[in-house]
Amino acid sequence: MDSSAGAGSAMSAGRVFYATLNMGLGHATRSLPLMREFRDQGWEVLLGSSGRSLAFLRRELPECPYVQTPDYAIEYSRGEGLLLKLALQAPRLARMIRAENRCCRRVVAEFKPDLIVSDHCYGMYHPQVPSYFISHQIYFALPPALERLEGLPAQLNFHYHRQYRRVIIPDLPGPRGGLLSGKLSRLPHDRNRYVYGGLLSSVCKYSGDESLDLLVTISG
Repeated sequence: MDSSAGAGSAMSAGRVFYATLNMGLGHATRSLPLMREFRDQGWEVLLGSSGRSLAFLRRELPECPYVQTPDYAIEYSRGEGLLLKLALQAPRLARMIRAENRCCRRVVAEFKPDLIVSDHCYGMYHPQVPSYFISHQIYFALPPALERLEGLPAQLNFHYHRQYRRVIIPDLPGPRGGLLSGKLSRLPHDRNRYVYGGLLSSVCKYSGDESLDLLVTISG
């Protein structure tokens, strides 16, 4: 754990370990507003991530200590080969989740957080610390020919979700699931564990007086 970025406040409201998945920058950018809110409310925030996501968070929150966490490095494919590709990587994924949980237990022993928030890191939970999971992907999007099998990979989600007090879906309820994420984030039968938390974005509303002629948005 690198604590050189800041030692925290003696009047801290609490300590939160906030882990984000390193898969693009989407998980880090959507969690950034929550991290800032924790910080502004007087919490000590320990960042957990890897790769570009950790580099991004360290740049945005230089005052927060951080720990490098295991990287999934999952490979995806398009079309009907997606399910097979994921199935072949399942053993490695399970090993990485166990490695994540070992990392989390070390963090709990050293940092002693009052709260754990995990943005799609399946192994970042602890039985003695309130743990919350953020995800918009309750179900997986499969090709039309395999849609009837979508419940199978979802069982993996449900298995790990049971380790958390709540699964927070960063979306609003829509007609077929999430307003933005659609059926990916529709609620399962065990609805008590799942809650729509509203939209999360680090993009701020433009309040300038000058009108814009062109808006360019770049997304991965």
